[in-house]
Amino acid sequence: MLSFMARSTIGTSSEGRKPLRFVLVGAWNTLFWYGTFTGLYWATRPFGVHYLVVLFATHWISLTNAYLCHKYLVFRAMGKISLAEYFRFSLVYAFAFVVNLVTLPLLTNFAGLNPVIAQGLIVAGTVAMSFFGHSNFSFAKWSAAPTEPLFPSATERDLIAPSAEPESTTDTEMPAESRRQLSCPICGSTAASDPEVASATRAEEMSFADLKPHWRGFFKEKVFFSYYRCPHCGMLYCRDYFDDTQMDALYGQMPDNTAGVPLEALKRTQAGYFSILRKHSDLRGEYLEIGPDLGLFLEEAVQRGQFGKYWLFEPNETVRPVLQKIVAQKEHEIFTEMLDFKSLPDHLISTVVLIHVLDHLVDPKAVLVALREKLSASAILLIVTHDEASLLAKLIGRKWPPYCLQHPMLFNPTTIKALLRSAGFDVITVAKVYNHFPAMYLVKHLCWALGLERLSSGTRMGPTIPLKLGNIVSVATPSRGVQKAKGPQSA
Repeated sequence: MLSFMARSTIGTSSEGRKPLRFVLVGAWNTLFWYGTFTGLYWATRPFGVHYLVVLFATHWISLTNAYLCHKYLVFRAMGKISLAEYFRFSLVYAFAFVVNLVTLPLLTNFAGLNPVIAQGLIVAGTVAMSFFGHSNFSFAKWSAAPTEPLFPSATERDLIAPSAEPESTTDTEMPAESRRQLSCPICGSTAASDPEVASATRAEEMSFADLKPHWRGFFKEKVFFSYYRCPHCGMLYCRDYFDDTQMDALYGQMPDNTAGVPLEALKRTQAGYFSILRKHSDLRGEYLEIGPDLGLFLEEAVQRGQFGKYWLFEPNETVRPVLQKIVAQKEHEIFTEMLDFKSLPDHLISTVVLIHVLDHLVDPKAVLVALREKLSASAILLIVTHDEASLLAKLIGRKWPPYCLQHPMLFNPTTIKALLRSAGFDVITVAKVYNHFPAMYLVKHLCWALGLERLSSGTRMGPTIPLKLGNIVSVATPSRGVQKAKGPQSA
């Protein structure tokens, strides 16, 4: 078996010794497991701890020991400890256990082998299986997750299906002196010295021409501008970003944002957002939505609300006919200038909706301050953003889909509250929100996150599942008696 594994390993002499290291570490892991179980058993016996509890504790302690030994001693996978890597490592062991569970009774009951002999044969097979599993799965160098987001919303700027790269009139390089330099949108301070999240190839080190293919779709390598954590208020944002000309060129070519997610799933997600709005708004007065895109949330507002007029700001002119059809029987105005609020009446708007818009703005505070001047005293503001503090974001790290070129900043419940308060709003609630996903859509993204791109193909979607995976909804209202605020930088 060792010679077979050695012949399968091509590379340096260190690579050739990998099977030997695997066997030696395996022997150590066995001794460690038995020693841990024995030690815990005798240590906890005076307290009446059941041996199965000891077994469970031993399993996880020994699994962690095995992970560290295989990572650094066998496969020499240097770098930080990764939860995704640890999860893949655990899956290999789980798979080996299932194989053992199935084949042992087959060999004993149907092949007539002695259980001890059968188990010996199985161990030989599972050892080889584990070696190849850890080599090609647990500690392999995987490509990044698709830039197709895992959190579908019909109004999201980065919800796009893979397509040809956008044509642009700007192919200039991106030296530091020509890029937009951002500061913290909440407090205006400069970023910490080291980025908190960065892609293997950093966008700030690439030309604009080289970055264009990474703007959307599926790529072998995930590229984004490095994210820095503000040392004062905890905001996560990019210190370097595209300038206005480059952003216009990129956003100007974007199609409608469907990302391969069935329309019914998108509608259910938007209906969930609207149910939150209904709890806080009487659905009367004048309605404003920035970035309605296909108008799925807008459709809910038209059908269930009693708004007198609809103000829509949507730069994607290809969806204008869709929006006009939705509000055809209502008084409305549609603007292509995304953030030009000069046409809005002062102190009159009763409801404002921004679904996956703030993540795309270079100065969200300035936008919120400008909006506040247009709102009535009792107006309701509903915002949906990604949650960079979510469990999923922590689990898959920089492979988390919202880490991408479209997002110059990302929020969590604490920072979105701080942003709203700094812009003159009282926060009513911030909560995790359900998104509806087709089952196979989730499987597809799981395969990408675990490095199994070849298994992520297929067009069947399966049933829709509601999950709280990484979006938060914030509801706010203008603060009473707040003086006119000022953003740290221009939008």
